[in-house]
Amino acid sequence: MIHHGRKLVLDASGAAEFPAIDEAAKAATLVTKIGQTNQATVSMAEVRAIAVSSGLNPRYELNSLLQLLQKKRLIDQTDNEVSILGVTTRGSLGSGPIDLRGAI
Repeated sequence: MIHHGRKLVLDASGAAEFPAIDEAAKAATLVTKIGQTNQATVSMAEVRAIAVSSGLNPRYELNSLLQLLQKKRLIDQTDNEVSILGVTTRGSLGSGPIDLRGAI
């Protein structure tokens, strides 16, 4: 999923033509990078920094991606922090129960 999302970035109209793939790839990237912190809880400031370093616009993309991840029970969030709910890098990229392809 992340690979396909990266390919969409190279096409000027890719995200507009395939919005579900774009959103799922961005969500997978975000949850993977949050999971790589090896912390159960990450401050919202750190999450914003991760989003920016991932090429996401924290102003209009971050909240919707966090809501999607929370809806899929991959994270839990408060106003100040995001908690990882048993997500591993391998699990977020695999085709098991944490597969984001059907998220959108």
